[in-house]
Amino acid sequence: MKLLSIELSQVARRLSIMNTRGQPYLPDVFAGFRERYGFVEIPDRIEEWNNAKGIALRHGRFQDIAITQLQIFSNGVLAESKAPTEVVDAFVEDVILWTLERFSLEEFEIEPPKKTFDSHIVVRSEVDLSKHFSGLTEIGTAIDEHLEAYGHIVPNYVLSGFTMHADMVEEILNLRPSTFSIERRTGQPFREQLYFSTAPLSTSDHVKVLERLEKAL
Repeated sequence: MKLLSIELSQVARRLSIMNTRGQPYLPDVFAGFRERYGFVEIPDRIEEWNNAKGIALRHGRFQDIAITQLQIFSNGVLAESKAPTEVVDAFVEDVILWTLERFSLEEFEIEPPKKTFDSHIVVRSEVDLSKHFSGLTEIGTAIDEHLEAYGHIVPNYVLSGFTMHADMVEEILNLRPSTFSIERRTGQPFREQLYFSTAPLSTSDHVKVLERLEKAL
């Protein structure tokens, strides 16, 4: 299993802030984020602050890595990048610690989970998924036959991926883990063995799971 690219890394952190000194002056908050993280797009009006939808700061930097977006909510933060989640996680931690110190705020503990990951990556595998799910061959054949009846002559339909999820009706502290999926990379020939995968995991753990899948097959 070889990691080829990181399409999206997302880290969400839920937190609760103790504010006993009063609300910080928002222009100072925005100016501080621009100075420390170099965000190109940052709100400059009080009207742009929305506790429900969050406030978005776009295209910043951390450790010379681009941060696509940082969203700040009344009860947490969410950061996105095309860097490993480990970098994004370190950025989120830096944001929280700097904000607490800069504006004399305090965080009080809440019940876990406090953090979620979302990882989208492209990998090359030595394993052809379709060859290890022979029980679905009959379904692919049935699809082929119907398509031929419609006048379509196409290569045989085979398994191109699958999805896994937990049975969660209720959100867990508003940080609900996302779906695990692996599927053929769109627009690439099957013979290239390229797969796009999503997981509610850090980048390194995501790759480990895919390696276990490859080994299991």
